[in-house]
This record gives sequence, C-alpha cells and structure tokens, in this order.
Amino acid sequence: MYKRIGYLDRRDEDLAEKAKLMEVVDSLSKQKATLNDSLTRLKIRNEQLVLSQQNRLKDAYFSISESVRGLLAQDLNRQDSFENPKKVDFSFGDNRISVDGHTYFSASSRAVLRSAFFLGFHASAMQNSYFRHPRFVMLDTIEDKGMEAARSQNFLRLILATSENGPAENQIIFGTAMIADELNNEKFVVGRFYTRDQRSLDFR
Repeated sequence: MYKRIGYLDRRDEDLAEKAKLMEVVDSLSKQKATLNDSLTRLKIRNEQLVLSQQNRLKDAYFSISESVRGLLAQDLNRQDSFENPKKVDFSFGDNRISVDGHTYFSASSRAVLRSAFFLGFHASAMQNSYFRHPRFVMLDTIEDKGMEAARSQNFLRLILATSENGPAENQIIFGTAMIADELNNEKFVVGRFYTRDQRSLDFR
C-alpha cells in the first residue's frame, strides 16, 4: 500500500514537472514567434529604407544633372555639346562628367563645365532640403585655360541669377579678372582689383 502511494506521489511530481516544462516551452515558443515577427518587420523596414535611399540618391543625381544641363544651355555658343544638351552624366568615383556621352572638350569648355557642375550642385542643394551640402560654393577656376571675357562674364551672370533665384539663403564666392560691368560695384565686389603690379599679397 505504501509503495503504491509512493509511486503515485512520484508520478504526480513527474507530471507537475512536465507541466512546468511545457509551460516554459510554450512561453519560449511564443517569445520566438514574437522575435521572428519583429525580425521580419525590421527586415522589411530595412529594405524600405535602402530603397528610399536609392530613390533619393537617384533624385539627387537627376536634380544635379538637370541643373548643370540648364546652365550649359545658357553658355555662349562656343561648344556644340553645350548648345542643346539632353543629358549630363557624372561620377564622383571616376571623377568624370559627360554631356550627351561626350567627354572631350576644349580647355575653356572644360573650365565652363567644371564650374557649371559646382554651380549646378549648389543650385540643387538649395532646391532640395534633404541635401546635406551647405548652401555655399566658391569658384576660382572660371577663367582657366584661356577663357574669353564675354564667355566668362556670361557665366558670372548665371552665377548671380542662380543665387538670387534660389529658394534658400545661400552664398557664392567667385574670383574673376574680367568682371561684368553691372557686377563691378560694392554690392558684389569685396576688396580691390589685383594686378601684376598690385598683387593680392602686399609685403611692403
């Protein structure tokens, strides 16, 4: 009789332990399901963020490309590729800019293209609030490579129009030795005009 009672007691204890184990397993299963759901949501969210970043990057590249294209179209008729450009492509990694697939230009046109790219980037930064680029640009290569005065002065007017028509507060600093007459005043000019005899650094 006592053996029978002892057996039943052990069986009850075993059943109680198994019941506790089942509760633990059930709780862990629920936690696993919850974690799997969270993991799935995080994966979906991460994919959405990656896609959003890719789309934003495409939009940024397109905005810059369109800004540069618009500036080139307003250049004087000195470079056939600039007169009615359809597409401007660029690569930061390759340090390359092409206009309708063309990458070879005259020296002065390369100077215009380079300055137009920086100015176009600046214009896009003003137009798109998500750009992390400061609304500031400094241009000191406008007149590289034998630039003629009329072409340089035309580009200076584009600089002024870009700044004044921009939707955000901005600043553009540029150096020139061939300033347009309407810009040669205290509103736009800082400092004196430098010449060979009166250099920018005066050590006297």
